[in-house]
Amino acid sequence: MSYEAVQARLDPARARSLFTAQWPMTSVPVLGSPAVSVPTGVADGLPAGDQLIGGGLAGDVILDAAQVIEDRAPGLTPVS
Repeated sequence: MSYEAVQARLDPARARSLFTAQWPMTSVPVLGSPAVSVPTGVADGLPAGDQLIGGGLAGDVILDAAQVIEDRAPGLTPVS
């Protein structure tokens, strides 16, 4: 679907609601902080996970920590 088609179908009130719900997620990339989300299981039928955010040049530390969490999490299957 093209960008124009998506824009034509998007209700301005719904777009504003989505932006308001998602604005906290914009600070990490804007600040340039290394971050990763790690799936950890399912809670109440919904996927659950942890988000790790580091400072400065801590990308390798964040990835190492994410690997430890992922190794200890139960095996996950796609949500159907």
